[in-house]
Amino acid sequence: MTIEEDWYIDPDTGVTIFQFDRESVDGPYTLLHIVMDVNRQVPDRDHRMPDTRPGVVTEAYGVVVRKIFEVPERVVLRDELDLESINKSLEAIFARRRVYCPDEPQPAA
Repeated sequence: MTIEEDWYIDPDTGVTIFQFDRESVDGPYTLLHIVMDVNRQVPDRDHRMPDTRPGVVTEAYGVVVRKIFEVPERVVLRDELDLESINKSLEAIFARRRVYCPDEPQPAA
């Protein structure tokens, strides 16, 4: 989702990037998960002048970009994770996916 599609990243939550280093038969690799909350622009593009965006959207972009480079990394150790809660949340995501994509193979929980 992008600004051009009428969404913008929530400046309060910003972007969170998780890095996982994994082993495989082909050798180690790094996997990145990028998580963000997005907001719909208000007013939406059907109710504002063409090629314009609300000031809050432009301001949010600057805040989010700065946070990516200014906020120090936080290493999360496996012992800190609430795996039961994570797995419950993951199953809710899979259940929602089944509603919209019932014919697609579903990932294993």
